[in-house]
Amino acid sequence: MRSIAIVLMVCLPVSAQQPGWSHDVLESGTDVTVLQVPDASMQTTFVFLPIGLTADAPHRAQFSHLLEHMLIRMRDADGLEENGIRFNGETTALALRLETMAPAEQWRRSIAKHAAWLAVREFDEDVLAVEKGRIAGEEASTVSRGYTHKWAFAGWNQIVNHGLEHAAVHGDVASAEIEQVAAFARSALRRSHLRVFSVGPVEPEKVVAAVRDELGGFASPAREPLAAAAEPARGAVIEATWDLDRTHLLQWYGVPCGSAADRAAAWVAANQLNMLAQGEARLRRLGAVALASADYQGTHSLAVGVSVSLPEGVDVDEVRDILVSLEGRLPGLAAGSTLLIRQLAAATEKIPDFAPLRLRLGARARFAEANVVLQTAYQAIRVRVPRSEIATAYRAVSAEKLAALYRDHVNAAKRRTLVLRRGE
Repeated sequence: MRSIAIVLMVCLPVSAQQPGWSHDVLESGTDVTVLQVPDASMQTTFVFLPIGLTADAPHRAQFSHLLEHMLIRMRDADGLEENGIRFNGETTALALRLETMAPAEQWRRSIAKHAAWLAVREFDEDVLAVEKGRIAGEEASTVSRGYTHKWAFAGWNQIVNHGLEHAAVHGDVASAEIEQVAAFARSALRRSHLRVFSVGPVEPEKVVAAVRDELGGFASPAREPLAAAAEPARGAVIEATWDLDRTHLLQWYGVPCGSAADRAAAWVAANQLNMLAQGEARLRRLGAVALASADYQGTHSLAVGVSVSLPEGVDVDEVRDILVSLEGRLPGLAAGSTLLIRQLAAATEKIPDFAPLRLRLGARARFAEANVVLQTAYQAIRVRVPRSEIATAYRAVSAEKLAALYRDHVNAAKRRTLVLRRGE
């Protein structure tokens, strides 16, 4: 429903209270990670499903995003709050996320709300029509500001993974039929490995018991293994069309992903590439909006890349040349990567002192704990390990390993480019 930028996590002061983490795997296979913060005012719970924009089927662009809307709206038809419980959802290239934020006395009902959403298998035509309009509104709002990265991943999936000539990122949702949505829900939810992250004042054992009671019947099969990145059948540079009013360029490199350290290295590389892209004056001068990341290609392989939204009239070849120059600067950053690796490791290992965070957030103080746990959750999803193993994965990334990644995989021979232009 909303687009949230997940930024680099940094080391924060360690709390004197030392709230504690807990991790359990239910009999159903669902991962449950809880951070108890005794003085928190809200209990926030995130449920993640591995249903993302790079894993949608051909001619079903954004169906994962549409499913997120439909699961929530079949139970909560309007608004984003019910009896004091705030709720929302978000679908990225990585995952579909459902979330609740509840006052301490309402926390148990918030877990039940997740179960109600995930139990939905029948859908309503009127609700579908409303949600199509809401998604179209999200597209219009973001495209007008150049934030087309999310939609570009959906388009990339249709063109690169499925070999289409045109990505109907808007049109597939606009033309979706109720039976298509229901069939997608049945298939996707049946094979989803749930990950639950919860933070707040409630004791971890109570949260785990509630998740077991409410979600224990939801089968959570083991995640499929990762594989080496597939080579696009259509060559190193692909020109294609989509139905959004913006030109978008994606440049990416398939990278190793067989171990947690490999996946952590990809995210270190993505952070370094993002710092270069964000600091590139030539891109800013052109009015281009750039964002680098490491994302799973479908569900089986990993790529480091940069996504650039281009204003009308910008020369695509000029932007490609700039990105190639950034590629050339990456090897020089490997030797100085120790501090970044240390920060990424420490950010998920140490529990921050939430008091100063709340002061800085002011009126949004109640989001302090949720923001920290949300970033930790995405790190766990990115590296595909429990929270307690994230730091170990990052510490296994040396400057030499990163240099080898750049030398062997982030180079001209491995470079792949997709240009999406408005077309039919």
